[in-house]
Amino acid sequence: MPIQNKARFLKTVTKKKRNQARLNLSNKNIGTTLTLEEMKLKLSGLERSLINNRGNENCYFMAVSHQLYGTFKLHLQIKVMAEKELIENKEKYQEEFGDSKSLKKYVDKMICDDEFADARINLPMCQSQKVNLRTYLGYNHFETININAQKWVEITYVDRIHYVSVV
Repeated sequence: MPIQNKARFLKTVTKKKRNQARLNLSNKNIGTTLTLEEMKLKLSGLERSLINNRGNENCYFMAVSHQLYGTFKLHLQIKVMAEKELIENKEKYQEEFGDSKSLKKYVDKMICDDEFADARINLPMCQSQKVNLRTYLGYNHFETININAQKWVEITYVDRIHYVSVV
């Protein structure tokens, strides 16, 4: 096998292992989430529907972008602003990370385009965008971050790994 093919193969294997590790970690942290179809059914009872962004690792920021601007295209702007909020106000968020090295590692990882978001980015995103956030988790569970902003963003977490916009 030529060296370029080996490198490509190793990169693919490494990415698959990393994604599986993330999935395993999320399975431990979140006991249960609904599938996309189950969540559609649940929210239809509330006369709500979902807009699936198929955003891979950027799905969180794409869902927020859709809520704020009606398009998925501004997700990187939202991501950068949330990261900036984390860095500039690290003392406010330090408790979520344990120490400054952990927070710095998190921000360094989040800067990468293929890095998954997790709940630790919720408050910095809300502060940077000046919005409240409601995340539907299913089974009548949801998380709310209310910073007393006028605007609300509503997203849902499905399939233990994907965020979509609720309309």
